Amino acid sequence: MKSIQDEYASRYLEQMNVEPNARNKAILLEKKPLTAALLQPGWNSASWLADTLYIYPGGYKKADSRPMPGTSILETKTYEKNRDELLERRKKLEMKAKEVKEQ
Repeated sequence: MKSIQDEYASRYLEQMNVEPNARNKAILLEKKPLTAALLQPGWNSASWLADTLYIYPGGYKKADSRPMPGTSILETKTYEKNRDELLERRKKLEMKAKEVKEQ
């Protein structure tokens, strides 16, 4: 993940014509962390493994307007924006598992 984060910061800064040095990358990652971006896999080959990663820094709005084929809006939200829903879902699943185990 560290190498993806470094590449994300470098390319983002280069697009803004800013030198991608360590200080600028640290500032960028503080203001626009990778966890707030929408990450989508891509395939340029017939393999079942994704060989491309698309990163949309302000990707939440892009996900609202055009979700990935076969996914719902809930699945295309970023972790940061969807954190509470994911934690609630996890809590419910753990409670169900506990109930089943007790029976």
